[in-house]
Amino acid sequence: MISILNIEPKEYSIKAKAILKTIGKVDDGPLTRKNLIQKISGYDVLILRLGHQIDMEILDVAENLKVISTPTTGLDHIDTDYAKEKKIDILSLKGEIEFLEDVYATAEHTWALVLALTRKVPQSFQSVKNGEWDRDSFKGKELHGSTLGIVGFGRIGKKIAKYGQAFGMKVITYTKGIIEQVDGVIQVGSLPILLKQSDIISIHVPLDSTTRKMFKHKEFISMKKGALLINTSRGEIVDEDSLMNAIKNGGLAGAAIDVLTDEAGLLQKKKSLIIEFAKNDNRLIITPHIGGATFESMEKTEIFMANKVVNYFKERI
Repeated sequence: MISILNIEPKEYSIKAKAILKTIGKVDDGPLTRKNLIQKISGYDVLILRLGHQIDMEILDVAENLKVISTPTTGLDHIDTDYAKEKKIDILSLKGEIEFLEDVYATAEHTWALVLALTRKVPQSFQSVKNGEWDRDSFKGKELHGSTLGIVGFGRIGKKIAKYGQAFGMKVITYTKGIIEQVDGVIQVGSLPILLKQSDIISIHVPLDSTTRKMFKHKEFISMKKGALLINTSRGEIVDEDSLMNAIKNGGLAGAAIDVLTDEAGLLQKKKSLIIEFAKNDNRLIITPHIGGATFESMEKTEIFMANKVVNYFKERI
């Protein structure tokens, strides 16, 4: 019988768990890192979200592990090279284009951050909680008539373009290669061109060797004065020191980010300089990587991934 360990079972889909039980025994966490290291050797399948960093230390003691299943497109929380060396297969949402077209959570959260930043929603609510009623301190910016620059025009970028158009924005994009023609979306020839023209810049590229620290000092000083930056992709795409400096210096009017460079460190309660910065500067909004965290999207993806696990083993019988 196949032994399956789900280390992040909070509100995990009942339907997905029933699917997994058709091929084996399912044990639920949650587990601390220490407990995971102690117990993982007894399992064939590891199911996780983003709450653990699966690195060499864990993979070295995973003697019987055959599959890691993660309902994510990004895999930076797993040492994929070492897993391959250990002959452990990774099942994820990467490349599942048809399925992902019907998942809206990250795009919707991106737009929530756009509105939170332009209309100063968190700051104004905090003011009300402090007993104030000071509308003049929280004048925002209208989206209508401004320019939205989308970096990366994949499935999420395309959804963001539609939201921008619905708000009466001019939409431009910079992405590798030629995009399929979308009415009202203009593809520009380079990132600097997009940065110079955009009032709001939204990042939707995957993390790889070409996009790591894609946004650093050079890019920030190239931006239109008073621009806003949104990042719901991966933290490592933006150099955090450069981001903080751009806000301090006033070149960047603000940023809203759902991802950070060292999220694994945060899980281990390490101090974060950028979070400390945000505590004292309300031009920076940070959410804890909740882009994909809706009840609907998580159930869809958990059921989809459970079926992937089942099919993986059925193909090998």
